[in-house]
Amino acid sequence: MKEFGEVLILVVDDDRNSGEVMRGILKDSGYRAIVCGNGAEAVKLSKVLIPDLILLNLIMPIKNGWTAFKEIHTDPKTSQIKVLLFSSNPRLNGQYQDVDAFMQSPIPPEDLLETIEHLLSEDSAA
Repeated sequence: MKEFGEVLILVVDDDRNSGEVMRGILKDSGYRAIVCGNGAEAVKLSKVLIPDLILLNLIMPIKNGWTAFKEIHTDPKTSQIKVLLFSSNPRLNGQYQDVDAFMQSPIPPEDLLETIEHLLSEDSAA
């Protein structure tokens, strides 16, 4: 597992305030985090930054989270990146089995951090 402050998480949310709140929670917990506002930016940044994890809002303009996820996971350069997809719509939970995790937003900080730890520990166990 990477050392404290070395894990990079890309937060993708068209609601800039929500993205910044998540970034703050992550930063306070020792993660490096970058925020972007749509799926098209997420696909581009994932190829350049190769983050350890992407927190990806499902419903966004320009390119939604599901489309961005499919592009990221079919590109050999980014296919190993863990993705946590989230949405405020509870009816969507369970419909996206291909993602590493799905959470309903707003996500309580403790639950977010626990899920992130779990996803990152899966990586180091492999």
